Amino acid sequence: MTLSADVLRMSGLEGANRAAAARIAGTVHLSAGRAGDAVAPLEEALGIYREVGDGSGEAAVLCALGAVELSQGRSAQA
Repeated sequence: MTLSADVLRMSGLEGANRAAAARIAGTVHLSAGRAGDAVAPLEEALGIYREVGDGSGEAAVLCALGAVELSQGRSAQA
């Protein structure tokens, strides 16, 4: 989690750029089998995408959050 935390602490990372970084951090955690660590950055990205009105980004994050649920055996929530 160190690399993603370091990236998200970078100064000047705002708006859509911060959302993209958080989304990528979340999907990397998910791909690495750390679904629990994926949730916080994905939820952060979702909030930012909604705030800036980026529907494509919002959809991508919702898909990733669904994948988190599936990876944890919660298909109904996905």
